Amino acid sequence: MQIDDFSHLMAQHPEVDVLCNEIGKKCGKHFLLSNLYASARGLILSALYSQLQKKQPYTLLITLDNVDDAQYMYADLRTLLGEHDVYFLPSSHRKRQRTDEALIVQRTEVLSALLRSKEQGIKNQDKSVTTNQTTQTSHSSIIVTYPEALADSVPNPNALEANKISLHVGEEIAISTLTDMLLDLHFQRVDFVYEPGQFAVRGGIVDVYSYAHDIPLRIDFFGDEIDSIREFELETQLSKNKVDSIDIVADSTEDDSSCSIWAYLPEKTVWISHDFDLLKYKLQSAITSFDTADLVNAVAQSTTIELNQKSSFSTHDLVAFDTLPQPTFNKNFDLLIDDLQQRTRDGYRIYILADQVKQTDRLKAIFDDKESGIQFVAVDHALHEGFIDHTAKICCYTDHQIFERYHRVTLRSENA
Repeated sequence: MQIDDFSHLMAQHPEVDVLCNEIGKKCGKHFLLSNLYASARGLILSALYSQLQKKQPYTLLITLDNVDDAQYMYADLRTLLGEHDVYFLPSSHRKRQRTDEALIVQRTEVLSALLRSKEQGIKNQDKSVTTNQTTQTSHSSIIVTYPEALADSVPNPNALEANKISLHVGEEIAISTLTDMLLDLHFQRVDFVYEPGQFAVRGGIVDVYSYAHDIPLRIDFFGDEIDSIREFELETQLSKNKVDSIDIVADSTEDDSSCSIWAYLPEKTVWISHDFDLLKYKLQSAITSFDTADLVNAVAQSTTIELNQKSSFSTHDLVAFDTLPQPTFNKNFDLLIDDLQQRTRDGYRIYILADQVKQTDRLKAIFDDKESGIQFVAVDHALHEGFIDHTAKICCYTDHQIFERYHRVTLRSENA
């Protein structure tokens, strides 16, 4: 079974439709999603995001308690939704004394995505005023982060705009003009690009490594017209996916003007967290170059979703689920078999998620050797944590938890 098909099962929860409809009615409502555990959270949020995009696109800002929780949520959402709509905002703190290019790329990538969403939202409002119609856009996103990263200052939106070159397929621009523009933004001209902030020119091809993209881009010219824009691999130099347009963004971290991320958020943003009281405390305790009061006030006035048993807001709407985390079996397959046999008798459908087919084949062999009679559906991608959904009668276990293996998270901008 494909992960998309499995995701569709969770999207059929009636609570998802209710939540989607209520969010669209009024800004500033607070929702509490109770009894939602493990990767069931990512599945419900991905289903909610997909439903919202069909009506009126919203940006989801998910701020979890710490960096580990944020990274695992980010990995689950990327598995469920693909890599184009989901972004991870890390802290700007350096791991080493030298500049950490990966952090700059990730943060600039997030800011560029938010700026596109905000600009498109303003354009849609203007069109709605003149045409009396609601114009939809695909420029929405999910941002996953944690309090320390949210408290870090970011470049002023005007500074980011001043350090940006927007290009699209079919646009007419001379290579010499583009070269001058890149040099003005302090891009370094090299023979072959290998890190952000570099570009190379070879005949009618310009390779450029933008700070707003985790892998470099190849711009192919036909005369003075952009014929194609493609991503390419650094190691092999082979082209990958085609894109219609790009934003080439220079390093804006040294800009003197800074602000909070609140300046980048579109009007239609839903704030999501485990505990907004904890988020408020961490933001107020952070040492920043800006007043965190605007972020704290923004949370109180915006639409929020809390993934907890108790809400931080006195007035809220409760949306109750009925899930439990995957039990721990300590590699005791007799315990696992007893559990799955009981779930089967109770009418639950058994799904086991794994990144490799050999892992689910191994489990099938173990179940057959013990003559357990257990039948399960193998899903082709793993999530971070398995769960049991009593409402949907779904038992979703992960192979790495069954075999007690570490589940490693790969961040998209590790290329940098």
